[in-house]
Amino acid sequence: MNFVETQLAFDFEAPKYPCVVCDRFWSKVQMDGVDDCWVWCAGRNGDRKYGRFRIGTKSVRADWIGYEIACGPIPEGSHVVHHCGNLLCVNPRHMGLRRAGMPARFWAKASIRSGDGCWEWKGKGSGNGYGGFYAHGKHRLAHRVAWELRNGVIPDGMHVLHHCDNRRCVNPAHLFLGTHNDNMADMCAKGRQAKGDRNGCRAHPERRSRGEKHGLPTRGSKNGRARLNEWQACSVMARYLMGDSPGRIARVLGMSSGAVRSIVKGRNWRHLFSCNRGAA
Repeated sequence: MNFVETQLAFDFEAPKYPCVVCDRFWSKVQMDGVDDCWVWCAGRNGDRKYGRFRIGTKSVRADWIGYEIACGPIPEGSHVVHHCGNLLCVNPRHMGLRRAGMPARFWAKASIRSGDGCWEWKGKGSGNGYGGFYAHGKHRLAHRVAWELRNGVIPDGMHVLHHCDNRRCVNPAHLFLGTHNDNMADMCAKGRQAKGDRNGCRAHPERRSRGEKHGLPTRGSKNGRARLNEWQACSVMARYLMGDSPGRIARVLGMSSGAVRSIVKGRNWRHLFSCNRGAA
């Protein structure tokens, strides 16, 4: 039975696969009666339970393809079940859909291994190294969902931390609850804080917005927050070195005494003066 004969037998609309793919698929099936099992005769997966069919560079379960050819795309979160019990059967009359529950959908995206190793998240990421999972109408972090499936609701204000420091791990045995302060203390204890040479300013100095090169001048009168110019700053320092007090300089130049003290103490405009300054 070719694709056209199969289409007439089931009276389905045009499938998501081109006719040449459908013909190639049905050529690998041993078809008997319409109500009998149609056994897949080509490649199988590693445990030899399901048939496998290659489309381009992707290997897909054969029963899924048989169902989609006859009935259309499989909805997200659903999986194909066999009413006949024969996992190599690709007869669409013998298959149906079952909606997977949220726990089943979640753990299907985790690489669960025996032993004490990490269970790597195979689904989408959240953009910051953690796994992401859509549940109950919103996107959530996968490791938090894993903890809730095993232990219940996370109390308000609590974080889910990793013993293993692997952000994509969803093994509940590697997770524990803690406050924000606990999370920061755990980070420091494991040496993961960005200090010393790991600080962003040292690790990536080219990313700092600094100087004309980066379009943000930060010194002198070119700084957008500057209220003085170089000549006024030099005048303040000259009067201070001649013995005027910061209060008198402020009155004469129409400035605040705090601005004068910032200049003479070297907090502002320090790039203009290289001499040591005493306390005002």
